[in-house]
Amino acid sequence: MPSELLRTNIHSSKPPTQTVKSQTIQRMILAYFRNVIHLLSQSLDKELLRLAITESAKVIPYVVSDRKAVKLYLKVGGLLCSHCF
Repeated sequence: MPSELLRTNIHSSKPPTQTVKSQTIQRMILAYFRNVIHLLSQSLDKELLRLAITESAKVIPYVVSDRKAVKLYLKVGGLLCSHCF
């Protein structure tokens, strides 16, 4: 009987890897990040570009799972940094 309780407690205490709430938040963060990438590719104002790059860099830890978005960000940001700074 104690072994059954132990097995039940182990399985019930496992947190889910992805909840619906975390998936929704992840989608919202990725949408924000993609909008910043679009803004970077469209804007010509150096101060706005500098602000967008420095502020969007704070979000990178949350979007590392989307390799396509990070690759595009680095490509666009790298091209713009050589002109802005």
